[in-house]
Amino acid sequence: MASEPSYDILIIGAGHNGLTCAGYLARKGYKVKVVERRGVVGGAAVTEEFHPGFRNSVCSYVVSLLDPKIIRELELERHGLTILDRPSGSLSILPNGKFMRLARELDQAEREIGKFSQHDAQIYGRFEAEVAEVAEIFRSVTTETPPNLGGGWVGFDFSKAFEKPVRILNDAALQALGGYDGGRMLFLGLGTGVGSALVTEHVVVPLELGCLPYCPDETLFDRIGSEGRRKYGHTAWAAAVGHVTAMLKEAFAADYVLLGGGNAKHVEPLPQGARRGGNEDAFTGGFRLWEEIVEPHDRRSSSAWRVVR
Repeated sequence: MASEPSYDILIIGAGHNGLTCAGYLARKGYKVKVVERRGVVGGAAVTEEFHPGFRNSVCSYVVSLLDPKIIRELELERHGLTILDRPSGSLSILPNGKFMRLARELDQAEREIGKFSQHDAQIYGRFEAEVAEVAEIFRSVTTETPPNLGGGWVGFDFSKAFEKPVRILNDAALQALGGYDGGRMLFLGLGTGVGSALVTEHVVVPLELGCLPYCPDETLFDRIGSEGRRKYGHTAWAAAVGHVTAMLKEAFAADYVLLGGGNAKHVEPLPQGARRGGNEDAFTGGFRLWEEIVEPHDRRSSSAWRVVR
């Protein structure tokens, strides 16, 4: 019986990213095996029938993000790659028969969006400009080798590795910083789990309140996270959020509690003393993180004790 062939590397998933990795590894002399659950390869970059008689590229437009360097080095054009320019932007078809066809021309796109939201139409141009600016930053690093964190990221010199100033903050603290509006604020992030942070006098204190017990067999993470909402239903989940909000507001002597995260929008009405935030606050937090009011991370903190209000 013939022995099973051996491989140096196994790649699970034959999407265009997996295939690209396999191509580069094979060029380096490694014997690579790619496995795919489906009967076709290409992942989202394939053309499929989404309705009888209608075929569409699932997400093949992202091939525009495939760096020309990759196309050249893997000789993809020699192997049949042809990039077809899209005549338009995107088409969204709604169940009620309405649709939104986004053209590449800004004025036409604004008119189309205006059929659904005048506010979104007015800020669409600014949104496109900001996305383009961010895209330039990502495009410049997509083919760079990520830093090797070795034994972990704690204590790792990110500034040296990226050759750029770096500040690190978890997502809950970043949302809290972005949604802060003075006084002593407690942040609760209602998402998959429970994020938390305390902010007062320009001091951000990351917390892990999700680990606190809610009852003998559950933590706050279990009860007011996404799984708790699914398990107990919206009404019981919202009641638990209200109870936890009131309890922690008093315990931390907070002036108010900011409810953020993806599930904050489901809390209605808001508990007394609570305000609604959202994931978008993280963007504001990111800008605030670099304001001069934030104590530089590369400077030793003052040894003097002080009591925050």
